[in-house]
Amino acid sequence: MNRLKLLFPSNFLYLFLLFAIISCTKTTDVEINPQDSYKYFPIEVGDNNLFQKVTYSYAVGQKVKIDSVLVRETVASKSVSNSDTYFVIERQTKGVNDLFFKPEAVFQIITNPKQVIKGERNVYTVLLHYPVYSGSAWNVNEINGQDEKEAEIVSYDKLPPKLITDKNIIKVLSDSTNNLINFKVGCHIFAKDIGLIYQENTDIEYCQDDNCLGKGIIESGKREFITLLEHNKKQ
Repeated sequence: MNRLKLLFPSNFLYLFLLFAIISCTKTTDVEINPQDSYKYFPIEVGDNNLFQKVTYSYAVGQKVKIDSVLVRETVASKSVSNSDTYFVIERQTKGVNDLFFKPEAVFQIITNPKQVIKGERNVYTVLLHYPVYSGSAWNVNEINGQDEKEAEIVSYDKLPPKLITDKNIIKVLSDSTNNLINFKVGCHIFAKDIGLIYQENTDIEYCQDDNCLGKGIIESGKREFITLLEHNKKQ
Protein backbone atom coordinates (compact mmCIF):
# COMPACT_ATOMS: atom_id res chain seq x y z
CA MET A 1 0.00 0.00 0.00
CA ASN A 2 1.30 3.42 -0.93
CA ARG A 3 0.48 6.38 1.30
CA LEU A 4 0.88 10.12 1.17
CA LYS A 5 0.05 12.65 3.86
CA LEU A 6 -3.48 14.03 3.38
CA LEU A 7 -3.53 17.75 2.72
CA PHE A 8 -6.42 20.20 3.01
CA PRO A 9 -4.84 23.53 1.92
CA SER A 10 -6.42 26.56 3.54
CA ASN A 11 -4.17 29.29 2.20
CA PHE A 12 -5.26 30.63 -1.19
CA LEU A 13 -1.74 31.72 -2.17
CA TYR A 14 -0.46 28.21 -1.52
CA LEU A 15 -3.24 26.74 -3.63
CA PHE A 16 -2.64 29.23 -6.43
CA LEU A 17 1.05 28.36 -6.55
CA LEU A 18 0.21 24.67 -6.42
CA PHE A 19 -1.95 24.64 -9.53
CA ALA A 20 0.17 27.28 -11.28
CA ILE A 21 3.18 24.95 -11.45
CA ILE A 22 1.19 21.98 -12.69
CA SER A 23 1.94 21.30 -16.34
CA CYS A 24 -0.08 19.03 -18.63
CA THR A 25 1.33 20.10 -21.97
CA LYS A 26 3.07 18.07 -24.63
CA THR A 27 6.85 18.03 -24.27
CA THR A 28 9.76 15.72 -25.13
CA ASP A 29 9.67 12.03 -26.05
CA VAL A 30 10.04 9.16 -23.57
CA GLU A 31 10.20 5.40 -24.10
CA ILE A 32 7.12 3.28 -23.32
CA ASN A 33 7.08 -0.49 -23.63
CA PRO A 34 3.80 -1.53 -25.37
CA GLN A 35 4.14 -5.00 -23.81
CA ASP A 36 3.29 -3.41 -20.45
CA SER A 37 0.08 -1.83 -21.79
CA TYR A 38 -2.42 -3.60 -19.53
CA LYS A 39 -0.35 -2.85 -16.43
CA TYR A 40 -1.26 0.84 -16.69
CA PHE A 41 -4.85 0.12 -15.69
CA PRO A 42 -4.93 -2.90 -13.37
CA ILE A 43 -8.32 -3.36 -11.74
CA GLU A 44 -10.00 -6.02 -9.62
CA VAL A 45 -12.88 -6.32 -7.18
CA GLY A 46 -11.83 -5.04 -3.77
CA ASP A 47 -9.39 -2.41 -5.05
CA ASN A 48 -9.68 0.86 -3.13
CA ASN A 49 -8.30 4.28 -4.11
CA LEU A 50 -8.28 7.50 -2.11
CA PHE A 51 -8.02 10.79 -4.02
CA GLN A 52 -7.93 14.44 -3.08
CA LYS A 53 -9.99 16.71 -5.33
CA VAL A 54 -9.35 20.45 -5.28
CA THR A 55 -11.72 22.64 -7.30
CA TYR A 56 -11.44 26.34 -8.10
CA SER A 57 -14.65 27.97 -9.33
CA TYR A 58 -14.65 31.43 -10.92
CA ALA A 59 -17.62 33.74 -11.52
CA VAL A 60 -17.86 37.35 -12.67
CA GLY A 61 -17.71 39.78 -9.76
CA GLN A 62 -17.06 37.08 -7.17
CA LYS A 63 -14.02 35.81 -5.31
CA VAL A 64 -12.68 32.45 -6.41
CA LYS A 65 -14.40 29.60 -4.58
CA ILE A 66 -12.07 26.83 -3.41
CA ASP A 67 -13.36 23.38 -2.45
CA SER A 68 -11.24 20.45 -1.26
CA VAL A 69 -12.67 16.97 -0.65
CA LEU A 70 -11.44 13.44 -0.23
CA VAL A 71 -12.80 10.93 -2.73
CA ARG A 72 -12.81 7.18 -2.10
CA GLU A 73 -13.48 4.80 -4.99
CA THR A 74 -13.99 1.09 -4.36
CA VAL A 75 -14.37 -1.63 -7.00
CA ALA A 76 -17.55 -3.32 -5.79
CA SER A 77 -18.28 -6.00 -8.38
CA LYS A 78 -17.58 -7.27 -11.87
CA SER A 79 -19.22 -9.26 -14.63
CA VAL A 80 -17.92 -10.66 -17.90
CA SER A 81 -19.56 -10.70 -21.32
CA ASN A 82 -17.55 -12.02 -24.27
CA SER A 83 -14.30 -9.99 -24.27
CA ASP A 84 -15.66 -7.20 -22.05
CA THR A 85 -15.29 -7.06 -18.28
CA TYR A 86 -17.67 -4.72 -16.46
CA PHE A 87 -16.63 -3.27 -13.10
CA VAL A 88 -18.97 -1.34 -10.79
CA ILE A 89 -17.21 1.44 -8.86
CA GLU A 90 -18.70 3.03 -5.74
CA ARG A 91 -17.59 6.59 -5.02
CA GLN A 92 -17.77 8.28 -1.61
CA THR A 93 -16.72 11.81 -0.64
CA LYS A 94 -15.68 13.52 2.57
CA GLY A 95 -15.45 17.29 2.98
CA VAL A 96 -13.06 19.17 5.25
CA ASN A 97 -15.66 19.44 8.03
CA ASP A 98 -17.25 16.01 7.55
CA LEU A 99 -16.67 13.19 10.03
CA PHE A 100 -17.57 10.37 7.67
CA PHE A 101 -17.56 9.55 3.97
CA LYS A 102 -20.89 9.86 2.18
CA PRO A 103 -22.08 8.00 -0.94
CA GLU A 104 -21.69 10.24 -3.99
CA ALA A 105 -22.05 8.14 -7.15
CA VAL A 106 -21.82 4.74 -8.76
CA PHE A 107 -20.16 4.39 -12.15
CA GLN A 108 -18.79 1.74 -14.45
CA ILE A 109 -15.41 0.80 -15.91
CA ILE A 110 -15.33 -1.53 -18.93
CA THR A 111 -12.10 -3.20 -19.97
CA ASN A 112 -11.31 -5.32 -23.01
CA PRO A 113 -8.21 -6.12 -25.06
CA LYS A 114 -8.69 -2.90 -27.05
CA GLN A 115 -9.47 -0.18 -24.51
CA VAL A 116 -10.60 1.07 -21.09
CA ILE A 117 -14.01 2.76 -21.02
CA LYS A 118 -15.57 4.84 -18.23
CA GLY A 119 -19.34 5.11 -18.00
CA GLU A 120 -20.84 7.76 -15.75
CA ARG A 121 -24.21 9.53 -15.97
CA ASN A 122 -24.94 7.51 -19.11
CA VAL A 123 -21.91 8.94 -20.93
CA TYR A 124 -19.20 6.48 -21.99
CA THR A 125 -15.72 7.76 -22.79
CA VAL A 126 -12.49 5.97 -23.75
CA LEU A 127 -9.84 6.52 -21.06
CA LEU A 128 -7.10 4.39 -22.59
CA HIS A 129 -6.53 2.68 -25.90
CA TYR A 130 -4.25 -0.36 -26.25
CA PRO A 131 -1.44 -0.86 -26.98
CA VAL A 132 0.06 1.95 -24.92
CA TYR A 133 2.89 3.85 -26.61
CA SER A 134 4.04 7.44 -26.97
CA GLY A 135 2.04 9.17 -29.70
CA SER A 136 -0.91 6.78 -29.59
CA ALA A 137 -4.15 8.68 -30.24
CA TRP A 138 -7.87 7.84 -30.16
CA ASN A 139 -11.33 9.41 -30.09
CA VAL A 140 -12.50 9.85 -26.48
CA ASN A 141 -16.12 9.97 -27.69
CA GLU A 142 -15.81 6.96 -29.97
CA ILE A 143 -18.83 5.14 -28.51
CA ASN A 144 -21.06 7.92 -27.14
CA GLY A 145 -22.09 9.71 -30.35
CA GLN A 146 -20.72 13.11 -29.29
CA ASP A 147 -18.38 15.22 -31.41
CA GLU A 148 -14.96 13.69 -31.97
CA LYS A 149 -12.40 14.55 -29.31
CA GLU A 150 -8.86 13.30 -29.65
CA ALA A 151 -6.76 12.04 -26.75
CA GLU A 152 -3.05 11.33 -27.15
CA ILE A 153 -0.35 9.75 -25.01
CA VAL A 154 2.26 12.46 -24.72
CA SER A 155 5.64 12.78 -23.08
CA TYR A 156 6.51 15.10 -20.22
CA ASP A 157 9.30 17.07 -18.64
CA LYS A 158 7.22 18.56 -15.81
CA LEU A 159 4.88 16.69 -13.49
CA PRO A 160 2.32 17.75 -10.89
CA PRO A 161 3.70 17.90 -7.34
CA LYS A 162 3.14 15.15 -4.78
CA LEU A 163 2.33 12.33 -7.17
CA ILE A 164 2.11 8.95 -5.46
CA THR A 165 4.86 7.85 -7.86
CA ASP A 166 6.83 9.41 -10.72
CA LYS A 167 8.07 6.09 -12.13
CA ASN A 168 6.70 4.33 -15.22
CA ILE A 169 3.91 6.80 -15.90
CA ILE A 170 2.07 7.89 -19.03
CA LYS A 171 0.21 11.15 -19.62
CA VAL A 172 -2.94 11.29 -21.73
CA LEU A 173 -3.81 14.74 -23.05
CA SER A 174 -7.32 15.30 -24.40
CA ASP A 175 -7.34 19.10 -24.45
CA SER A 176 -4.67 21.80 -24.42
CA THR A 177 -5.90 25.26 -25.35
CA ASN A 178 -4.43 28.53 -24.14
CA ASN A 179 -5.13 31.77 -25.97
CA LEU A 180 -6.39 35.29 -25.26
CA ILE A 181 -9.94 34.03 -24.75
CA ASN A 182 -9.78 30.76 -22.83
CA PHE A 183 -7.63 28.12 -21.19
CA LYS A 184 -8.60 24.44 -21.39
CA VAL A 185 -6.78 21.33 -20.19
CA GLY A 186 -7.91 17.72 -20.12
CA CYS A 187 -5.27 15.44 -18.67
CA HIS A 188 -4.98 11.97 -17.08
CA ILE A 189 -1.80 10.40 -15.72
CA PHE A 190 -1.57 6.63 -15.31
CA ALA A 191 1.13 4.67 -13.47
CA LYS A 192 2.26 1.13 -14.21
CA ASP A 193 0.82 -1.39 -11.70
CA ILE A 194 -1.37 1.34 -10.13
CA GLY A 195 -3.68 2.93 -12.70
CA LEU A 196 -5.02 6.48 -12.63
CA ILE A 197 -2.95 8.66 -10.28
CA TYR A 198 -3.81 12.19 -11.44
CA GLN A 199 -6.49 14.05 -13.37
CA GLU A 200 -6.81 17.69 -14.37
CA ASN A 201 -9.87 19.36 -15.87
CA THR A 202 -9.62 23.06 -16.67
CA ASP A 203 -12.09 25.23 -18.57
CA ILE A 204 -11.80 28.95 -17.86
CA GLU A 205 -12.60 32.14 -19.74
CA TYR A 206 -10.30 35.16 -19.62
CA CYS A 207 -11.53 38.74 -19.33
CA GLN A 208 -12.02 40.11 -22.85
CA ASP A 209 -12.70 43.78 -22.14
CA ASP A 210 -10.43 46.30 -23.84
CA ASN A 211 -8.64 47.10 -20.60
CA CYS A 212 -7.89 43.47 -19.65
CA LEU A 213 -7.68 41.45 -22.89
CA GLY A 214 -4.44 39.52 -23.02
CA LYS A 215 -3.60 40.00 -19.34
CA GLY A 216 -4.62 36.48 -18.29
CA ILE A 217 -7.28 37.70 -15.86
CA ILE A 218 -9.73 34.86 -15.18
CA GLU A 219 -13.38 35.88 -15.50
CA SER A 220 -15.29 32.61 -15.18
CA GLY A 221 -14.92 28.84 -15.30
CA LYS A 222 -13.50 26.00 -13.25
CA ARG A 223 -10.22 24.22 -12.53
CA GLU A 224 -10.24 20.74 -11.01
CA PHE A 225 -7.24 18.71 -9.80
CA ILE A 226 -7.62 15.11 -8.60
CA THR A 227 -4.57 13.44 -7.06
CA LEU A 228 -4.24 9.84 -5.82
CA LEU A 229 -3.21 9.69 -2.16
CA GLU A 230 -3.61 5.98 -1.35
CA HIS A 231 -3.76 2.90 -3.54
CA ASN A 232 -4.93 -0.34 -1.91
CA LYS A 233 -4.93 -3.48 -4.03
CA LYS A 234 -7.07 -6.49 -3.27
CA GLN A 235 -5.13 -8.85 -0.99
